[in-house]
Amino acid sequence: MNTYPRSQAPLGVATRRIHEISIDEVHERQDRGEPRFEIVDVRDDEAWRAGHIPGARHLAQGALELEIASAIPDTVGEVVVYGDHGLQSLLAAATLLQKGYSNVSSLAGGWRQWISGGGQIEK
Repeated sequence: MNTYPRSQAPLGVATRRIHEISIDEVHERQDRGEPRFEIVDVRDDEAWRAGHIPGARHLAQGALELEIASAIPDTVGEVVVYGDHGLQSLLAAATLLQKGYSNVSSLAGGWRQWISGGGQIEK
């Protein structure tokens, strides 16, 4: 029997399939300048303009499915997605897996955790 309410079932599936990457791991990859490492912010336009992770690309959740192939054509490089607090990015990461991206992670805790952990901000 499914233990998730209908509205939570996709999230339950996503959390089992998606690797959550820590802020420390993101910092390490950024510091190394890994060439096949992309960060995607799936928050809305207003949140993006208020501040985002340095080097991130902005593909709001609603545009992600349509624009990801042209924005990031490399389907095997690492893609880390983040939203406000982590749930949005899990769903976005699941979407990327469905689109054929094979190395997708969700930033654990999302933007809120990035800020509370002292992460740098770009505007």
